[in-house]
Amino acid sequence: DYYEGEDNLGAIVGDLYDSHVDISNGFLVSINIIGFNNVAGLFGEVDDSKLSISDVTIETMMIQGTYKLSMVIGEINTSSVVEIQYTNVYNSELIGSNYAMGGMVGEIDGSDLKIINSEFKFSNIENVEGSTTDRIGGMVGYSTSSTLDILNSEVSFSTLYGTEKVGGFIGRLSDTTLRASKLNILALTMSGDMYVGGLIGESLGVIEVNQTNINVQIINAAYSGGLVGYAALSSIDLNELDVTSIILPNNNG
Repeated sequence: DYYEGEDNLGAIVGDLYDSHVDISNGFLVSINIIGFNNVAGLFGEVDDSKLSISDVTIETMMIQGTYKLSMVIGEINTSSVVEIQYTNVYNSELIGSNYAMGGMVGEIDGSDLKIINSEFKFSNIENVEGSTTDRIGGMVGYSTSSTLDILNSEVSFSTLYGTEKVGGFIGRLSDTTLRASKLNILALTMSGDMYVGGLIGESLGVIEVNQTNINVQIINAAYSGGLVGYAALSSIDLNELDVTSIILPNNNG
């Protein structure tokens, strides 16, 4: 199937407003969606709503747009409460030309998000050739003024390419509390000019991480780290981490 438009595009709902929706037991395959902003596999935008997504598999999907792009939800905002569990993305591609691109969520603002027992595997997030992109994450591209709980989830055997703020799970945290446990970030290749991290590209928030394995290759020249690329005004609490990273200079380094 093929969908093309401008803003707020999703295979299920383009713009979910002031609603309570439960989605379960779904399978989406070979869907291509091309638009501008708030473009995603399931929901383009979730606004002031409660949403539960469970037991959904997305495979061989292609999403292309400018910003706030994702395989599941493009943007979550206005005190929404969202739970994504047992939701898996395989063999898919996300292509953008500006900011906020994530495997599960492009951007979350002023809302609560839980991601439980979910995977992003054998997939790619990349920029349109010649464009400048930032806030790229295997799970969430950009989180601001929100609360994130991520449990027993995985990003692996994938590539994440952007200009800056590229993270294995989250591209950029701002005024956000992240509580993460039992994560696996494995066989992941990431590239950017700066702010590239195995878990988070750039953090300006509160991070609590437990029982997490990170094995990544970072191709970068500045501000890169196995866990976080760049952290400022942050609180970081770590427990039981196993981090293996290979940080390589780019052609200009």
